Formats: sequence, structure tokens, C-alpha cells
Amino acid sequence: MKRVLVAVPAALAFSIGLAQPAQAATNVELRPGGLLFIGGVQVPDGTNINDTIINFTNNFGSDVTFTTSGLSSGGNACNTNPNNCRVNNTATRTLTAPGPANAVIIDFSGTNPGSPVGRFLVNSGGGEGATSATSDSPRPVLQQVETPVGGCEAVAAPELNIGGAGSGGWGLSWAQWANEGAGGPVCTRTLVYSTVLGAWTTSP
Repeated sequence: MKRVLVAVPAALAFSIGLAQPAQAATNVELRPGGLLFIGGVQVPDGTNINDTIINFTNNFGSDVTFTTSGLSSGGNACNTNPNNCRVNNTATRTLTAPGPANAVIIDFSGTNPGSPVGRFLVNSGGGEGATSATSDSPRPVLQQVETPVGGCEAVAAPELNIGGAGSGGWGLSWAQWANEGAGGPVCTRTLVYSTVLGAWTTSP
């Protein structure tokens, strides 16, 4: 059976398939060359993670840090001091992200200090420049399905086209609920409500 995870506003609440319970944390690892691994599986740079707690392991070869707004470690915001979220080489640091964040990984002690060496998104692919709902419109809706054989462009789930939303808009991300809770790649999209059209549309 195709499993689908969909998060919707209360006014449109329903469930499709079986969603796994929330996990304690998502394990993210940075390896030499800026290769990013989530749950031991290599993922593309910029992959989205749907979690609020991230255990980040640095095996890049030099110390790295995060200076992104929306991320913190030990109660200290990453964007207020580069040492707050510094991760020494071979060390692991727990990051928290209660909302959307664009987690850019910055070289701290390597050959190009201050330069980005990788990136992942947190919570619906949000972060800097993300689309947000106005106070009088419904909140965005996150939808996820397991990745089909043909990739995210091959997703066929008309039952998720709620409130006038069309098909398409799916992109590759990662979620803990996939593969029976072991985590893995999924196809994700976000629907936003257009007050102009009076309908739900896929977020660009």
C-alpha cells in the first residue's frame, strides 16, 4: 500500500495512509567534500528535514559552524555568535529548530573560513525568503509521499489536491517516517492558500 503523510489545517483535517510517530531527533552528518548524509543515507545539498531536533556530526575535516537564524544549540541562538553552534571536527552537536530554517554550514577552521560548505533546510523547506501565510489566511500545508520509482516528478496522488490545488510541485526531501520509521527520501510539497484566487496552490 502506498503510504502518504499529509499535514493539514484543522478545517481540512483528515488522514491518508499511516504516519509514523515523531522521533527524538534526526541524525545529520557532513563528510569530506561537503557530502551530506541523513540517517546514514547520502542526500542532495539543500535537502529538507522535518524535525525540531537535529544531531549534527561533523566529519568534514575541519571545524564548521552555523550562523543561521532559527537555529540554536544549548539555548544559544546560532546567529548571535559563531561559537554558539560551532561543531569541532569529528564532534556531534545537537541543534534545535522550532520553525523553518535555512541551515547553511560554514567552514570555521579549514582552508576557506567563512565560506559555505553545505546546506540543509529545516521544516517544510522554509527559512530565509520562505513564503509565509498572512494572519487572515490558513497556514501552509505540508504534504509528503514515499518516493515513487520514477522520482518526484512521477508522483500521482490526486487525493492530495485539496481545495483546488493542482498536481505537481513535488521535490525530494527526507523524513524519519519513511521506510517503516528508519528514515529515507520522500517527495514533499507545500500548499499555500491564495486569497486572490480563493484556492490552494503549490508553493514556488
